Amino acid sequence: MYHYLPVIEIVESEEREKVPTCGIRVVKEEGDESKEIRYIPDVFTDLALGERFAALCTREQLDPIHLMDTIEDFMP
Repeated sequence: MYHYLPVIEIVESEEREKVPTCGIRVVKEEGDESKEIRYIPDVFTDLALGERFAALCTREQLDPIHLMDTIEDFMP
């Protein structure tokens, strides 16, 4: 089973301001073992949108091979 997890990060903007962003971590669970298989930092600036995206990917069990295309399609 894949779990998509939002990861809150703080990045520095070009104006040197600290800005919260949301990355996406993909963890695969097999039996009693969990392994991080993908991490994409700084995907969303809207934290709630990042959380909804991660929940949707987990619920639908998105294959991580399609993650980048799905992110591009999901962006407003």
